[in-house]
Amino acid sequence: MRNDKEEGDDQLSYREQLRQRVGQAPLLLVKATVAVLDKRHRILLVKREQDAEWNIPEGFMELKETAEETGQRIVFTLAGLKLGELGLLGVYSGEQYYTVSEQGEATYPVILNFVSKDIKEIPNEPQHTEAIEARFFPLDQLPAETAQLANEVIQQYGPAFF
Repeated sequence: MRNDKEEGDDQLSYREQLRQRVGQAPLLLVKATVAVLDKRHRILLVKREQDAEWNIPEGFMELKETAEETGQRIVFTLAGLKLGELGLLGVYSGEQYYTVSEQGEATYPVILNFVSKDIKEIPNEPQHTEAIEARFFPLDQLPAETAQLANEVIQQYGPAFF
């Protein structure tokens, strides 16, 4: 995977650098999500500290990354799993995905949805990750507090996963 920071700046992500320049103005950013599926036909969901909901791993693309590298990076960062090949499921965009963070930062994401069954490495020891919890769930037994995006991806593509 490539360096996710702009050359000469090892502290801020690309999104943070843009925010410094444009303030609270809405940004159009590329985000990747990955539906990670295991051999038992379960999907990986993660819960982050700032979110009360379970979601599929997602994150913003950094400079010099390919979309696939973004997907692999976010799954590793959130769940400690190393993935091989990713397949593109589809693209979501538009006003219904517009968000405003608690800090007042507005974003219109272009969301690239990937799927991967190619789990290359599962750590033996718990990893320090950005998620407070990461677990595999059967598609028909998702937690009640599953995020809208995860539900949309599973509803639209779930039967085609296996």
